Amino acid sequence: MIRTLVGLLWGPGPITLVQELFGPAWYPVFNSIALLGDIQVVVFLGAVRLWMMGVRAAYSLVATVLLAGIVNHLMMRAFGVPRPYAPEIVAHLQIGIPSFPSGHTVTATVTWGLLSMWGLIPRSLAAVIVAGVMVSRLYLGIHYLADVLGGAALGLIVLALYLPLSPAIVRWFSRRSSRFFAVLGTVTVVAVVAVFPVFSDLLSGWQTLGALAGAGIAIPLQHRYVRYSPGTTPLRRQGVRLLLGLAGLVGLLLPGLLIGDSAPVLGAVSYALAAIWALLIAPPVFTRLGLAPRTERPRGLRDRDPDAPSAGTTRPLAERIERSGS
Repeated sequence: MIRTLVGLLWGPGPITLVQELFGPAWYPVFNSIALLGDIQVVVFLGAVRLWMMGVRAAYSLVATVLLAGIVNHLMMRAFGVPRPYAPEIVAHLQIGIPSFPSGHTVTATVTWGLLSMWGLIPRSLAAVIVAGVMVSRLYLGIHYLADVLGGAALGLIVLALYLPLSPAIVRWFSRRSSRFFAVLGTVTVVAVVAVFPVFSDLLSGWQTLGALAGAGIAIPLQHRYVRYSPGTTPLRRQGVRLLLGLAGLVGLLLPGLLIGDSAPVLGAVSYALAAIWALLIAPPVFTRLGLAPRTERPRGLRDRDPDAPSAGTTRPLAERIERSGS
């Protein structure tokens, strides 16, 4: 019984079953589904949350996914489970880091799980996306069944901890000064440089480190100089705001994505610039163009809740619902 269970969880059977069931023609489909658990989706969703719902909404998503990713990486290094290898397995990708747990499954579970908890997407849709990412990792031949189940379990644990802990964490960060965020940004950039050798053999590692470096530069400057709130604006202006923001984001990310593994440094630079665009440049552009309300810094106060609306504006409905639910 135990031997059968171990063979099911860490054997080639589930992988070959999925590969034989769908066949080689499904490779582009599953490779695309796997992107729903990649850093690209976190960057896009985090940027959209910032532009449409405010700073806290974006930071809560990105920070939770980042925390889950750090725990996932530590578990990978601790367990050191090798990638699947068997003559009958077709390995569509070659990845040089340990296999357990599946990082894509962790990211998908936390990202889409949070969106469903906030009422932004149906829970059934989130479950379908996570299941699709899990199956895609099996199809690509780079994870055992135990890896994707372990990734889903870790993601669910992070989601369970988010509910009781997030209000206190948000309150603590909202009381920090600009100097604190300047130190935080500096530490982030230094940490990125320190851990760079660990990720240098992976394109996704370069992309993640680039995004973190860009965020480390942009966050303290944003907290000090940018006072952005999406406020209440006509639906048409919201649409223009979203399209303009995404156009800049895609324009910065596209060169790195097209070149891919052949130029990982370009991928890191493009993700750093994308983070700076999303956090530091796009919000004041929206305000200058009248796509978001102006939010003035009150006199006599060094720091202020960046999501607080200016006089005559109210918080968007989605953000009020989120705050009342948390």
